[in-house]
Amino acid sequence: MTSYECKSFTQFKQKTSADSDYFARYYADLAAKVPELTAASGREGALNAYKSTDNSRVILALSAIGRDAAQVGGCDLTAPYLHG
Repeated sequence: MTSYECKSFTQFKQKTSADSDYFARYYADLAAKVPELTAASGREGALNAYKSTDNSRVILALSAIGRDAAQVGGCDLTAPYLHG
């Protein structure tokens, strides 16, 4: 997922006319993959059980494009960071 997040940040900074289409595709692809990735990690909301940076990059990219990381494909990507 790294290249997607980097491209999201770059395009967000440049604000090109293709942004909305790219961001919509990025989000749709991510929302489709997140349930499978979180299930495979065995941790609620975690994309990878051992690399929290995967979650961090995705959360930052989602924030940059104005999306809520707490609601992606029915998953809360911020859950691993909530301590209750």
